[in-house]
Amino acid sequence: MCVRELARSVVNPFEYASCIPDGASGVGKFSLREVMTAQTGAGQSVGIAVNLDPASFFKLDTGSANTVSTYGGNWSASTNVASLRALYGRFRPVSAGVKVTWVGNTTYDQGMLCSEQVSPNLTLAQFDAKDLANLSNGGQYFKTTPARDGIEITWRPNDPDDQGAFIPFDGAAKAVTAALNTPWLLCQAYGLTAAGNGVVMIEIVANFEGQYRNASFSPGGITTLSANQAAPGWYETAHQLYNSVAPIASGFLRLMAGAQQSSKPRAIMGVGAATVEELD
Repeated sequence: MCVRELARSVVNPFEYASCIPDGASGVGKFSLREVMTAQTGAGQSVGIAVNLDPASFFKLDTGSANTVSTYGGNWSASTNVASLRALYGRFRPVSAGVKVTWVGNTTYDQGMLCSEQVSPNLTLAQFDAKDLANLSNGGQYFKTTPARDGIEITWRPNDPDDQGAFIPFDGAAKAVTAALNTPWLLCQAYGLTAAGNGVVMIEIVANFEGQYRNASFSPGGITTLSANQAAPGWYETAHQLYNSVAPIASGFLRLMAGAQQSSKPRAIMGVGAATVEELD
């Protein structure tokens, strides 16, 4: 059951959080979410780069004077990150996703959205001001859709250490020139109408497990939750489940998949199964 829940979270991190069933002790779950609208400035591109570190996510310029008009959620608030750092000494990512939706005037809905997952140990500066051809070179997987259709990308771990290994939680926001040891999710828009007419809504979510700094912090010696029961082969089993669903899809196709699902999920135009509830 825990393995299926993990696969469900990887496929749809916006609605499901999960634990990693490897028997780790002294752990808790937390989620970070951000919603914003981004619009073009003098140029025709806007973008977001998300690193799976609780202290680091970035708005990309990609060569334009783009602005962010609104923020919401708990990821950008440094006080929330500081609170997490005080509670957890280490963290590991469970699932994450970025969803981009066109919200501007439909008269100006030209342009392309492109998303990709990029390996760790790269810097934000390496992604900035890249054209579409150069951006597509380094991605582990990559897809483009028309801006009007939106796009959704979900993180896929490449090996057990991507999910199973704990990372020290220093809680410090990283510089654009810092190489980070967790993977990147990128979503950038090209060819939008400039001067504020290209407007997209961006939703980011990441689910984590944290290992408590002090596992006995309540009066009376009440401790953290007991260790999750270890499931042998948890990574391989979950990996097989969530890999049956494409990690990047047009937002329009995701919507269609959800609308058309019946008692048994159906694959739609290469998107993959609509959910993982019935994947065995």
